[in-house]
Amino acid sequence: MGNFGLALALALSLASGIAVLSPLLWNSAATRWQTLIGYGFAAGLVLTTLLMRAAFATKLGLSFGVTAAGLVVVTGAGVSATVLLHKLKIVSATAPMSPSSETGWRQVAWLAFVAITVARLAGLMAEAWWRPLFPWDAWDIWGPKTKIWFETRDLNNFYGHFDNGYPPAINLIQIWANLGVGAWDDAKMNVAWPLLLAALVLGAYGQARTIGASPLAASIVAYLLASVPILDAHAALPGYADLPLAVTFGLAAIAFFAWLATDDQRQLLLALVFAAMPPLFKIPGVIWSLTLVPAIVLALYDRFSGARALRWTLAIVAVSMVAGAFLYARQRNFSVTLYQAHAEANPTGSFVLDNYFVLDNYHLVWYLAVVAFAVWWRAAVAKALRPATMLIAAGVAFLVVSFFFTNSAEWWGDYGTINRATIHLVPALIFYLFLLSRASNSRLATEAPS
Repeated sequence: MGNFGLALALALSLASGIAVLSPLLWNSAATRWQTLIGYGFAAGLVLTTLLMRAAFATKLGLSFGVTAAGLVVVTGAGVSATVLLHKLKIVSATAPMSPSSETGWRQVAWLAFVAITVARLAGLMAEAWWRPLFPWDAWDIWGPKTKIWFETRDLNNFYGHFDNGYPPAINLIQIWANLGVGAWDDAKMNVAWPLLLAALVLGAYGQARTIGASPLAASIVAYLLASVPILDAHAALPGYADLPLAVTFGLAAIAFFAWLATDDQRQLLLALVFAAMPPLFKIPGVIWSLTLVPAIVLALYDRFSGARALRWTLAIVAVSMVAGAFLYARQRNFSVTLYQAHAEANPTGSFVLDNYFVLDNYHLVWYLAVVAFAVWWRAAVAKALRPATMLIAAGVAFLVVSFFFTNSAEWWGDYGTINRATIHLVPALIFYLFLLSRASNSRLATEAPS
């Protein structure tokens, strides 16, 4: 089927993702197409892997036809549900968006940021398209399983290759691409990685506009996400699970931030949907998903009375504990992993600081974070933003425990482990800093004398 088959496979995943999210994101004339496409592509890829697992479990096998048929059915069901919900006015369309465009120097700046963002993503796409599977773990750990499963169509066959215990989503994304191509191609099977980064950029742009940002401000956020070196490295050198995890967790966090800013309950549902996705890529995804729990609980206490908030808290904690335990048990059967906790802190502070502030892995992200908290700390702890601050704080706490109170330092020789853990938080952190700057600017405008 070649390149056309690959394009068809990705288009089917995109269509299914858009369709299943349309009940939450389709608002007639008020729809942000960037949000719909960005979130839709990420959701569609995850949905594709779930359909492939279901087809294998029901003895339908791993084939392009079966998976494509399933995606078509899901797309039809999603479109029908959206039409029905709007017809019954269960989901009401909001007012059309007022026309918003930049003028003068702001329009020039907006065009410039859009252009360099598109150019950056196109360059990353070209690198992934032309380069055969390259990164170490991608061809040593993930790639062999993909090759075996693609050739045998058997997800239980490891052909002597060890099972690292991780979920099969990464392998199934690569298999889906190869099924579209019609043959094994260890370069083209990875095109989903730069496309996932593009989906994150689009989703963030759309959500920034949803909460009221100007096109220029939204384009700056999009550019910042597209230009972070560590994100770009994982898009140009694909095959790891870390970028898909970062994208899905990032989109979950951004939807949560949008709920805080707009109080639109559909954004909270969107956040919960995407919070369920990180564990499908890596076991630490369970922890990243759970970092949303204290943030949501705090937001509920800010919005509801004590008794109602307590009921919601107990329900969320109970569901989170059960879901986390189930997912962890399913992947590891509660066996001890390679990571071991200890009470004495690792003497690795300088190593972490060098990685964040000296090496060019994150540009100025961590410098911006330090300055933002120092200057805008009042906005960070204000009622409007403190649930978002709680989410970032929970993520940073997870990294601190991982870096300083486990044996993870044993694998830090090439900075790989520390960056592959940090990358998961970076998209959420960048969008949070954008929210913090908006909140501070609004406060200063309010306090300014008239």
